[in-house]
Amino acid sequence: MKKSLAFVALGVLLLAAGAAVACDKSSTDSATKDRISALETQVAQAHVAAQNTQMTLALEAIAGAGLHGIDETANDDNKIVAGAAGPVQRAITAIAAVEWPAGLQAGAQEVQEALEALHEALGTDDVEQVKGPAAAAHEATHEFTEGVDAALAASLGLPADGHEDETTPAETTPGATAEAH
Repeated sequence: MKKSLAFVALGVLLLAAGAAVACDKSSTDSATKDRISALETQVAQAHVAAQNTQMTLALEAIAGAGLHGIDETANDDNKIVAGAAGPVQRAITAIAAVEWPAGLQAGAQEVQEALEALHEALGTDDVEQVKGPAAAAHEATHEFTEGVDAALAASLGLPADGHEDETTPAETTPGATAEAH
């Protein structure tokens, strides 16, 4: 009987130890799940921040291309802006480097194609070949950049700014001044 009692006591002890380990594992699993959830949230936040940074840099590259000045110089003054191909190529590269949100992908592709056509035309050094692509690229960027601005504002919880009637800062075209777009 002592042996049976010893086996029962040993069984109860093992059962209690198993339950303690299970409880500890349960709390460990819960803590691990909480840490994983927190890390997933941080990764998602980092992705949004990286995407916002990419979009902001693309907007800066588009503005830095001086499309308004390229368009007006070609179509109004019948001249090609010297050195315009480099900033246009940087804008193409910046647009291609962004992981665009689904709602902006088609617009980004359209703007990139318009800029590529302009870049190719600039390479000809023929103002007549530059005029159409310059106007098309300039126009394509307006609606697109407004959409990007709105997406960034929404992502950051800021009010969207309808700025189609505002005066914008001068683009980086030599001799450019602030103008209404």
